[in-house]
Amino acid sequence: MKRIALFLALAGCASPAPRDCNDAILAVTREYPTDGSYGYWWPKDSSWEGTTRDIVYDGRRLATGDPQRRSYCCGLVFEVYMRACADALSSRGLRAHDAHELRLRFFGDSKVTRDRKRLVQDALVSMKLGVAVPLEEARAGDFVQFWRVNGSGHQAVFLEWVRDSGAIVAIKYWSSQKATNGIGVNVERIGEQAINRAEIFVVRANR
Repeated sequence: MKRIALFLALAGCASPAPRDCNDAILAVTREYPTDGSYGYWWPKDSSWEGTTRDIVYDGRRLATGDPQRRSYCCGLVFEVYMRACADALSSRGLRAHDAHELRLRFFGDSKVTRDRKRLVQDALVSMKLGVAVPLEEARAGDFVQFWRVNGSGHQAVFLEWVRDSGAIVAIKYWSSQKATNGIGVNVERIGEQAINRAEIFVVRANR
């Protein structure tokens, strides 16, 4: 690798930028049925991590899958990330304890979380595994965290903006929640009595 980098430098070429994970993320999401067979479950008084399957990295089980294949939002987003982009961790030499910390950041654990409003964005950016993305530049396969005017929040895989005369008026996303009976696609409006536009945070994962 050092010889390749030296050759590129001598040739006046920059090293290639890290590839993002969007295509891989979207491919993983398509593997999950959206017919209600992968339901929603969020036991608030439990330490369960919210994933449909065991998530193992570097010999450590980071999350325990639900036998009934249920999930909740940040658990499913973390599951998709690890299935699609775990090679980004290994390429950076990150070990099991680093991946465990990453999961805690996804979930907003108070020991490692600085800003509970932008959990998935902070998780990936703080560990140099992703970059924050302006709303107008979001594209399918990015991760998004948003907060509603009523104070509730959600983590999801971004699919697209819904526009009216060019203006963003709603967001289409893939996630797990009660409103979709588990894993599914949903559209939510942005504005009064809906999603707070000022509290939508998008991040793009890197290889």
